[in-house]
Amino acid sequence: RQSWTVHEVAAMLRVSPTTVRRWIKSSKVPAFRVAGSIRVPDSAIAAIFGNTVGGAENEGSATS
Repeated sequence: RQSWTVHEVAAMLRVSPTTVRRWIKSSKVPAFRVAGSIRVPDSAIAAIFGNTVGGAENEGSATS
C-alpha cells in the first residue's frame, strides 16, 4: 500500500482525524492530495512506527 487516508491513520494511531489533520497542517506528518482527498504516504507511517506497514516484518531488529 502506498498511502493512507486521514481516518485510517487516525485509527492506527488511536487519535482523532482532527489530530492527524493538525499534524499535517503543522508539517509533523507529510501528506498530499489525490482528487481532493488527503493521503499520508506509507513512508510517513513507517517512520512513525519505526518499520514497514502492511504486514512486512521489521528485518534486523533486535528485541531484548
